[in-house]
Amino acid sequence: QHRTPLCFRSVRSRSRSLPGCLRVPRWLQLLRVSLLYETAPKYLSEQPPFLNAAVLGHTDLSPLQLLYHLKQIEKAAGRDLAGARRFGPRPLDLDIIFYGNQDVQHEVLSVPHVSWQDRAFVKAPLADLLLPDDVARGHISEPGPQASVLGKLLTAVQQWEDEGGEAQVGQPGLCRVLPIHRQIWELGHSTHICGIPNITPDSF
Repeated sequence: QHRTPLCFRSVRSRSRSLPGCLRVPRWLQLLRVSLLYETAPKYLSEQPPFLNAAVLGHTDLSPLQLLYHLKQIEKAAGRDLAGARRFGPRPLDLDIIFYGNQDVQHEVLSVPHVSWQDRAFVKAPLADLLLPDDVARGHISEPGPQASVLGKLLTAVQQWEDEGGEAQVGQPGLCRVLPIHRQIWELGHSTHICGIPNITPDSF
């Protein structure tokens, strides 16, 4: 049974696409989910900001099978896979960033993703996926380090840190956000909710 860890950029859309995108398909065993980031468009500025996240999971699908299923999710979300403007507005954009420790070169797919190193909106959520125990263990959840995505994830996190790491979050064009009903709340600049829990014994 082929169970290879993968990372893919799971959300690049406005909030209306979030509910469908966050449903975990049966072919993915979800392990970790990053925080959510709102980012300015990188290549075509005349469009709304995007929401970005990353997930780490196991799949039995080959890279090309995985790509096919991701494109079907994009299509179901309303993305025009044939005639849309490159880098233009789209409801959803799902990318395979890493696929275990494999390098894949195909006419329709390159893994690692060819542009991940140039994109803070990819590296920030990827950094959320790495846990300290991963480094000590030498792999994430695989039987051993030979096929682990850990090496590539460590490379991404190291580049993120070299470029400023956490100091980049909150700068123009890159902020952490939280979807609340139909709103997107920015985290870190103001207090949105304040509460005092009552945990005295007579409260129960």
